[in-house]
Amino acid sequence: MNDSNNNLLWKTKLAAWVHDPAEKALVLLRDKTGHEWGTVAELREILFGNRMMPSDVKEFVKLGDWYAAAADRPQFPTSESDHRYAKWAQVDYAKNPVLKHPLTGKDYCLQPLTDISLEDIKTNSKSHFESLIHKRGDEVDQCRTLLAFWRFGPDTPHKLKDSMHNLWQCLPADTRVPDHTIWSHLDTVSAFAGAMALDQDKSPSLLTVSLGPVQELIFESRTTSDLWAGSHLLSHLAWQGMCIVAKSIGPDSIIFPNLRGVPIVDVWLRDTMGLRSELFEGTDWARTNQRSDANPLFSAGLPNRFVAIVPADKAQSLAEEIKLTVQQYFQKIAKEGMDKVLAEIGEKPDGQYCYSQIEQQLEGFPEVHWAAVPWRLAESRSKPKSIDVSNLESALDCFVPEGEASHGEAPHFLKSDAWKLLGNELRVENIKFYAPNPGVLYPALYDLLDRLAAAGKSVHPFSQLNQKGYRSNLNGEREWLALEQSQIHRPPGKRSEIETIWSRLAKQRPSWVKQDEYLDALSMVKRLWPTIFTERVQKTLGTEELRRYTISTHALAFSVSLEQWCSQEDTLSEDVRSRLQKLDKGDFSYSLPRRLLRKIRGIDSPQKQEDAELLRNIFPYLYEREQEQPGVDAENITCREIRKCLSLPKPEAYYGILLFDGDKMGAWIAGNEEKFLIRFKEVWHPKIRNSVLTRFEREPDIMNYLNEKRPSSPARHQVISEALNAYSLRIARYVVEECFKGKLIYAGGDDIMAMVCTDDILSVMNMLNLLYSGESLDEPNKNLKNIKSGGGYVRIKGKLVCTMGNKATASCGAVVAHHQTPLSMVLRELRAAESLAKDDGGGGRDAFCLKILKRSGGMINLVSKWSCPSFRIPDLIKEMSRIFAEDISRRAAYHIVTRLRRLPQNADPKMLEAIMRNQFARKVEKTGHDEELTEIANRLATLMSNDLPEKERFSLLDLENLLMTAEFLGRQSRRN
Repeated sequence: MNDSNNNLLWKTKLAAWVHDPAEKALVLLRDKTGHEWGTVAELREILFGNRMMPSDVKEFVKLGDWYAAAADRPQFPTSESDHRYAKWAQVDYAKNPVLKHPLTGKDYCLQPLTDISLEDIKTNSKSHFESLIHKRGDEVDQCRTLLAFWRFGPDTPHKLKDSMHNLWQCLPADTRVPDHTIWSHLDTVSAFAGAMALDQDKSPSLLTVSLGPVQELIFESRTTSDLWAGSHLLSHLAWQGMCIVAKSIGPDSIIFPNLRGVPIVDVWLRDTMGLRSELFEGTDWARTNQRSDANPLFSAGLPNRFVAIVPADKAQSLAEEIKLTVQQYFQKIAKEGMDKVLAEIGEKPDGQYCYSQIEQQLEGFPEVHWAAVPWRLAESRSKPKSIDVSNLESALDCFVPEGEASHGEAPHFLKSDAWKLLGNELRVENIKFYAPNPGVLYPALYDLLDRLAAAGKSVHPFSQLNQKGYRSNLNGEREWLALEQSQIHRPPGKRSEIETIWSRLAKQRPSWVKQDEYLDALSMVKRLWPTIFTERVQKTLGTEELRRYTISTHALAFSVSLEQWCSQEDTLSEDVRSRLQKLDKGDFSYSLPRRLLRKIRGIDSPQKQEDAELLRNIFPYLYEREQEQPGVDAENITCREIRKCLSLPKPEAYYGILLFDGDKMGAWIAGNEEKFLIRFKEVWHPKIRNSVLTRFEREPDIMNYLNEKRPSSPARHQVISEALNAYSLRIARYVVEECFKGKLIYAGGDDIMAMVCTDDILSVMNMLNLLYSGESLDEPNKNLKNIKSGGGYVRIKGKLVCTMGNKATASCGAVVAHHQTPLSMVLRELRAAESLAKDDGGGGRDAFCLKILKRSGGMINLVSKWSCPSFRIPDLIKEMSRIFAEDISRRAAYHIVTRLRRLPQNADPKMLEAIMRNQFARKVEKTGHDEELTEIANRLATLMSNDLPEKERFSLLDLENLLMTAEFLGRQSRRN
């Protein structure tokens, strides 16, 4: 891109960002100067030296606004003479502030904002954006200013924080259609205008890029560190691809995912693009107390796929540059990791055989798939910027030929009822109610893009990897890396005769590789990535204090018992404490759940706190030593001795891991299933909707328009992305790590993987599900004091964020396993659990599957919907577990199961209720629980009621699995 094009791009995008004021919703009908001549005119004068829109970019901004408006929202009737909107089509938003949930159409009513003076709003808005202007000498740096506007414009101006109650970031773009924000609109206009400015035909294009394979990077893991590294590395690689688009045409050009506020993007803005460092001082990742892997930079927060609006004639070159950059970057990381390995064992990286192995094994890795669809497919060649869908329809027909839609394939957009209505101008009483332009074809173009991308990914060109030596024992596909070619032909039994990279490294850095592990290139990268990335974060934060803690299944299991011990007054004996202190050389440090760490640091007794810190690190270490060398006395003190000193039942030996995933996310984004869409009338402000229904109730064309399903749009994609960003970056981490004893492994949009203590796993699953949809929490929870939910919105730590809403569902697979169970086996069962939750033969989505892998070899497999009409099933299991732990003999569960196995499958629920109530009463250990036990029995019987849909109704086997799950989780000791 030459300098003149570069200057034109950033000027166009900056002008697009000041075509509408951020406070537009609050000044309409209140400001006599009009929204286009208020703060934005003053900003234009500062930025461009004139209050008018610059003439050399005016056309691009106008076209971008035109396309964005058509793509994002319904239109309203205007007068043919002066093009003004009728009074009934206007809203004084300050008096009647309403947010429309963009994915459900539900109203979220706000308090009137009339107590904020118009002048205060305008003054503080202008001051806010002025503070974001960057200069190069005396001239405005348009690129950096645009980036600052994009990143920090939605942050509430400091002097409006109290009065706006953090609603600044939710202000709508159109008061009549308050379902998408002004920030979403400005992003889209800037994306369209920038793409048009760089294309010779002023035509944008949709571009999608995806990276893979996910399986090799994430699920081929033997340690929890590998698991984190694979997911984080995939997210990091995805950013390297997105960065090409962001630096070439701006981060606002990426429609999905939304990059605003993502920590790794912030670092790029500050360190590469040169935004002032003080702007980032309030961000979570830059705070001085974030000096561990709790820092958000360690979150894997980006998906492996993105969609962007780019110049049509640059789509291919951008895609090819992305592919080359990502693959070269991965090679660079691999060689950097190998450099560290060789330095650790005292070898020089000069011409070693392992480097040629790396190049061969990682050639073409990761896979990069892309597809692009230009807008010119929907535009007339004879009449610029008018609609002609003949070429677009022909392209879509290739994927869904006539007649095949009836066989389960959804018809493409141009064959839908929505296009039959939206493809024509709508006039009523000589008033132009609606007129289409090419922007309205966004859903058709995205439909084609989605089908092209899916077709492209289904084609896997096969390239044989020639591997003649012994394979890595972690992968089984690629040779293990060696200093000399001759070494890779030695069988495992004869490798002790030579000094290999890995045998030497196991002695020097056992945290990198264990004895008898021989790594290939991909496995080596995952093992070294934590070290490589930690060093980068240290440089970013300007500190050497940052520590990344090993996530240990042993430590997570032990956390339950350690928390119980911290609640007691007892301390360790002098003898045990002395021996532990001799063992503690500071060579190992284990991560504990953050909530437990806070509890330890809040202990009043200094001695008790010191003892807790010793146990925190050394007990998991001894677990590992005893696992690797059974029967060996590790440093003259064993886990058995420590257990006796804790004055507790046998320490917890199980932990939980969960995989949470939004249902039918592809359909949500594509917008091709009617049940995920809402009608046009549902997105209008209540005042406007009522006026239209009253005024045009006898106009069938208008009524059809009102009742038509609103198709996909850039705003829809952005709000889905923003909802998923908020969920993964804020909500999921807060729930897993702040409210409960857990560790977030991966959080990329709707995909969440976390490790959780056994006593919290049901609560975490339940809360993640409720907050994903923004539903009201069932009951107050002291752990959730900084979070409120309802109506499709979540207020977390004072900030209001939009969620996916109550139409969206999610499924969760979870496994409770012994801490010594091989992680590869646990991950395999975890994926199976998630599949069962989503499978129509199992949970059928909107469900969870909880597997319990017993140390003795048995398995409990519970698959269930999240809720019945009157209660949530995880809450029922938690309550039953508590009763089994405190009030009832656990034998009651076994007696009930024995009786159930003798009953016919169609047993009367009332009979089942009587059996369970009777068994509970016989095994009760404490009095005063008759009503509670009766209610439990009633709920269990309800699960088998004929009133429930057949797919949601429990079988006798389901009921048995539920009882045994509750019994297992209610045990005080789970050593076996």
